[in-house]
Amino acid sequence: MSDLAFSDVFPPDHNRFVPVRSEHEIWQKLAYECAQGALYDSSERPPFSRCLPGTRVDLLNTLSQAAEEPDPKLIWLCGDSGSGKSAVAHSIAECMREKDVLAGTFFFSRTNLKCNNTHYLFPTIAYQLGLLHPRARDIVVKAIKEDPALLSIAKSRRDQFEKLVVAPLRQLRYSWKKGKVIVLDAFEEGTAVEEVKPLVDQFLSLLRDELIPVSHIILTSRPYAHIDAVMRDGDLSRDVRVVRLDEFDARDDISTFLSMSFKDVHTLHRLPYPDPWPSEEEMKVLQSLAGGRFIIAATIIRLMSQGTGERPTLHPNVFLGKILDEKLEIVDQLYHSILTSSEDAVRGSAYLSPLAALAEPIHLRALSALLCADMHLLLQPLASVIVVPPPESELKVHIFHDSFRDFLSQSQRCKTMFVEPAVAHAELACACLRLMIQKLRRDICALGDSSKLLSEIDDIETKGDDCIPQALRYACQYWAYHLQNARADAELVSLVFEFLTKHVLHSVEVLALLEQLDFAATSLFEARRALLKWQPFNKKDVAIALLYDAHRLVLEFFDPISISPLHIYESALPLCPTNTKLRRYYAHIASEASILAVEGIDEDWDCITRVIGADSYVTAVAVSPDGSLIASASENRVHMWDSTTGTLIASAGKQPHLGAPLVFSPCYPMLAYCCDDGTWTVWDFERDVCVELVEEDDRDSRGGRYQPSRCAIAPDGRSIACARKTHGEAQLAVWNIESGPPALVFRYRVHTESQVVATSFSNQGDRISFVNLDDVSILSSHTGELLSRWRLTRRQFFPGSWHCFTADDRFLLIVDDISVTVTSVDGSSQRTINTFTSANPPPRSRLGLAEMRDWFKRLQLRPSNNPLALVQPFLLNNAVVAVKAADSSGRRNLAIYGGSAT
Repeated sequence: MSDLAFSDVFPPDHNRFVPVRSEHEIWQKLAYECAQGALYDSSERPPFSRCLPGTRVDLLNTLSQAAEEPDPKLIWLCGDSGSGKSAVAHSIAECMREKDVLAGTFFFSRTNLKCNNTHYLFPTIAYQLGLLHPRARDIVVKAIKEDPALLSIAKSRRDQFEKLVVAPLRQLRYSWKKGKVIVLDAFEEGTAVEEVKPLVDQFLSLLRDELIPVSHIILTSRPYAHIDAVMRDGDLSRDVRVVRLDEFDARDDISTFLSMSFKDVHTLHRLPYPDPWPSEEEMKVLQSLAGGRFIIAATIIRLMSQGTGERPTLHPNVFLGKILDEKLEIVDQLYHSILTSSEDAVRGSAYLSPLAALAEPIHLRALSALLCADMHLLLQPLASVIVVPPPESELKVHIFHDSFRDFLSQSQRCKTMFVEPAVAHAELACACLRLMIQKLRRDICALGDSSKLLSEIDDIETKGDDCIPQALRYACQYWAYHLQNARADAELVSLVFEFLTKHVLHSVEVLALLEQLDFAATSLFEARRALLKWQPFNKKDVAIALLYDAHRLVLEFFDPISISPLHIYESALPLCPTNTKLRRYYAHIASEASILAVEGIDEDWDCITRVIGADSYVTAVAVSPDGSLIASASENRVHMWDSTTGTLIASAGKQPHLGAPLVFSPCYPMLAYCCDDGTWTVWDFERDVCVELVEEDDRDSRGGRYQPSRCAIAPDGRSIACARKTHGEAQLAVWNIESGPPALVFRYRVHTESQVVATSFSNQGDRISFVNLDDVSILSSHTGELLSRWRLTRRQFFPGSWHCFTADDRFLLIVDDISVTVTSVDGSSQRTINTFTSANPPPRSRLGLAEMRDWFKRLQLRPSNNPLALVQPFLLNNAVVAVKAADSSGRRNLAIYGGSAT
């Protein structure tokens, strides 16, 4: 074997070429990636969200005065659903802007995938800071240029906060003499329980930093217990001022709102009703029905406003009489009355569930194109609960208030009008697929020259707007999202197959043009995962193989496609392996390419999907449950990588213990690992927070030092089991890590000289296996009670072997280099179901030993008698394996391997 370096075979970043972006391009990328719908005055928000003049005067004065006080505070405005929090937040943001003290806003919303989480919070605030001052823009652009992963949703929130918010604000301390205000609305709609305290801590740190010109932060939410507990926390409460909406009597404001609004309706429609209309008695009844809730009053007014007098059932007086006669004081009664008010309303209500299931709001014309219907005509009778802009307006269609969305989502509330979300998603998935099948084509923007980079095309944005209308953009971006959540039927199956065999590459081209190629890779992966769960259908194996091939094509040729989308046809497809389904179904396109490959093309996909350059010797690796992230431990740090792009996302500074495993949480962005000082650490890599599990002592009764060995995280992510060993004793500690400081649940000890080699939770999370080389213990995960313990008939466990509970938790599946053994959880029965040979290797890798030895030869790895010992296998749809690798020259890299598609 020649003494080639690893980088001679594969460069550290797998021939990755990322073009240097100009500052203008970076700023445009930020503008596109941030949540524009979260800005308080965004066109995606309801047009009537501010308080009417003369209403909420006392409350707005209180908030305005609080924001002018010299003592920096986080002002928490809390109130129940429908009490008018968002209108108040909009009005106070407008007031702060008029005073030139508004630094930024973020209005969370469940209706928008970019606004219903914290992924885009800090980039969106950074974008607004850059709009306010060129110096802030320069700092933000420079930070993104140095670390493009700052725009990744997987990037740690701490890094985003420090580099995109704190750094530019500190540079503005001399420019902004007056302290600025940040407004956050509907905080509970975008934050998980465990995110609340860290985010509040971060925003309070802005107020406590004398170098940052932010004087107040106004935050609104419902008075949920977990938010209230954070705001009342002893360490935080001194910097928090609580303003409760229920302490401000809204009845007079609602009376003013109703009077002014009814006058506007009377004037707008030139109604032939006596003045005043409604009468004083009728107005008192309406005020009573509203009961202090602005959502009921606002819905009544919108109901009156949509009447034109052309249809008897839509006359404002008809609606008013219905409300007064039936006394619709419960919001559900009001909503049900609106949906059944006319035949037109009933017809329009059939489209409400798909509207509620949209991934993000879209324009009316786009919605009409997507659903192949005149949505303006259909939704106009429902204008009291749906924002229905004029057909050519840039405003987007969406539900006015979350209370109506809640009404639609619960069968006991909307009764016969209820549509299961899976059915609505199936309808949208079919709509997306139909539109893509009809509209997608090769070179959709007519670029012509595939040799040109996107950065070299001056009018690429104009071409994109003209050639890729919003409905088609939405379809390409979210077809896989709806597919994941859909209930499959014959029509959906047929459309999926037609799309995959004719247009899947065209959709990748569109996303590359939109600079969302990483989104394309994720969508293809998630779509394949969804199809694997479907019942068998004709040519299901072909559909799954096409999704796998398309996903691998994007990964393999990510860089050329991202900088020149037409290369998907000109170079990527012609170099696609010859035995793939993609090559077969798209052979006519490959034959037209300017590249003609005469020989040397692989028959199947290479097992390597990406090589990531590491900074030092790699000692452990792990793959996240969804396959999107790779964790690696080196000599001094733990790193988190994007498995699609190879981008470094975050690093934990505490030194990992040599050879200790890395364990991802099944449901939270957390990774557990052992540090060099022997303590287990849980790293929240989104927030970049490490929590240590501190043991009372690090030595046993005979003075021996405990050595960490294995750990496991419960399926619900709330508990972690950590094993450690000394001479003569093994110990398992289970901790609760759900919220607050970690709490020890129980500790289990067993006297043994054998090494602890494995521990895992059952699928239900109620049991834990604790395994050493000689025996297996099954414990209750809640109490630590020993449920069963038995000795192994032979040494089935050793470093490199693995085990898991079966799906019903009745058996343990034990896999080693020799066999697969099924053992009942009480140890009463054991049965070997497979014996391995070199021709029949263990399923842990899905890869033959000979094939693996060939990889190690190619990668110039150090000799090993057992190649499996260097491999960390992860059964990710039977497709992905991670390998820790070392070359003879001392460089270190991570190679990500993929198994077969079947």
